[in-house]
Amino acid sequence: MKTILCSMAACLAVLLCGAARADAPDLVVFHTNDVHGHVLPEERDGETLAPGFARIETVVDGEPAPHLLLDAGDVLHGQPFATAHEGEDVARLLQMLGYDALAAGNHDFDYGAARLLELRALYSLPFVAANVARRDDGRLLLPPWVVKNVGGVRVGIFGLATPMTPTSTHPRNVAALDFGAPARTFAAARKAVAALRAEEKVDLVIALVHLGSEAYCWPSSLELARAVPGIELIVDGHSHSELAERVGGALVVSAGEALANLGRVEARRAPDGGWRLEARLIPAAALASVTPEPTTAAWLEARRDAIAAEMDATVANAPFALDGRREVIRQRSANLGRLLAAAMMRESGATAALVNSGTVRGDIPAGPVSVAKLLEVLPYGNKVVAVEVSGAELLAALRHGLAQPGGGAFPQFYGLEVKATRTADGGLRPLAVRIDGKPLALKRRYTVAIHDFLAAGGDGYAMFKVLPRRTFGTLDEALRRFLASASRGELDAIDAAKVLQCAACDEK
Repeated sequence: MKTILCSMAACLAVLLCGAARADAPDLVVFHTNDVHGHVLPEERDGETLAPGFARIETVVDGEPAPHLLLDAGDVLHGQPFATAHEGEDVARLLQMLGYDALAAGNHDFDYGAARLLELRALYSLPFVAANVARRDDGRLLLPPWVVKNVGGVRVGIFGLATPMTPTSTHPRNVAALDFGAPARTFAAARKAVAALRAEEKVDLVIALVHLGSEAYCWPSSLELARAVPGIELIVDGHSHSELAERVGGALVVSAGEALANLGRVEARRAPDGGWRLEARLIPAAALASVTPEPTTAAWLEARRDAIAAEMDATVANAPFALDGRREVIRQRSANLGRLLAAAMMRESGATAALVNSGTVRGDIPAGPVSVAKLLEVLPYGNKVVAVEVSGAELLAALRHGLAQPGGGAFPQFYGLEVKATRTADGGLRPLAVRIDGKPLALKRRYTVAIHDFLAAGGDGYAMFKVLPRRTFGTLDEALRRFLASASRGELDAIDAAKVLQCAACDEK
């Protein structure tokens, strides 16, 4: 089954008519994932990019069929609205909308596990995770599942967090937690399914997971569907995919990213006692005409204005557009990646700099740059770190990152020039590396700027963990200072630089 994207008319019919049809569903599951704090309405050039949570609330509350509202992770962190008060404003919204269950995404741990637990307690948030344990005593950090009785249907919803979490949030955020390996993830899922069936006597099992469906996801939601029987629906996040695919006995769905869609799954009992599931995505444009829920809309506007007053100050100027789009920066050298690396070099005095592309969460238009924009693009508060690295270790880092185009580990760098070739599996392999204009010497030591996430082995850069280091200010501060101090000639040179060349690739 492929993703169904409604036409405008069809989506409006779904919203307005709901379950009025003769074949009305027994249950509707609304789902979101990878919202990353995009809870306010967003438009660009007349196009609705995100409808805002107040419109989502109107749609969900107006659904006449029995229904659930689920989120598959990475909702608490991202946009300045989310990060300004360490997720609290988003947590309050999740409570206001009445989410029935929430997966714990890797970026939901970005303020630390203790903060996630604090927000969960403050706002009674139903986070679930069957595979995240405390290292000290082995107890689960969160409830493994919730059971909901909806319109006569008993639904069991269990959660899974990606085992990649310790390398895709700062390791210090989850140092006291054990996310296990893929095999244990599947074992936790089997245990949850068995308990929900035998003990909770549920009619329908939903896996609410933050695993992802792309090749770099370890393990993926598609692998879960193949490995663990007894699941009717898998609601997924992490890879920002738009997905509706039947794998084994399960339907796997995901709604993209940044509230670009609202996912909707209709469940109907089949004559054989099973379930017929139909999935569609309702795009933001189809929700633009929906009236926002007034109480939530008023609260959002008030909080937006209060946070904007803190965030709107101009702190830098971009002489040209800086491209940090996910589809660009995770595939090839991008001018924002090069500029950020150059800023890290200036901050630390390093000969070169390397940063994982997952650090960058958006682009910067030409013109004035506000605090909000810097924090939107660099939301994690990472600090610049200078490490003393051998040429061999630096080459290992480049091999590791370049082998993973499309993933957050893909490197952005400056002070280095790399010639590469495309490998059979779609990655890149460095053929020749120059640093400071000279060939890389494997036994020589170099001062290279990275940041504290990579210095802790994040995104699989284990070669950086044991190196001597010096720590400096945050990335957003370094970028702001660099934009203010660099000459236009320096900035133009960075914009035009060809630091990653591949004869068989379409890369700058």
